[in-house]
Amino acid sequence: TLAQIILKMCELIRKKQKLNKVVLAGGVFQNNLLLKQTMSLLQNSDFEVIPPGIIPVNDGGISLGQAVVGYHRFESEGS
Repeated sequence: TLAQIILKMCELIRKKQKLNKVVLAGGVFQNNLLLKQTMSLLQNSDFEVIPPGIIPVNDGGISLGQAVVGYHRFESEGS
């Protein structure tokens, strides 16, 4: 069920934001079953999936994602 919810949210974001790349981060993806099911669903829906690896699955990965989003928002505002 959780993997299906993640897929649906990614589909909504893709439709609204025109994004097709999904980075799986956060402690929840330490659960191997959830990771495999989520990756499979996303890949079957033509998402580019970046699994945990170089980017840690815990808070370090989430912090990195927040920093990237913040950087792009800062750059797009022309500051």
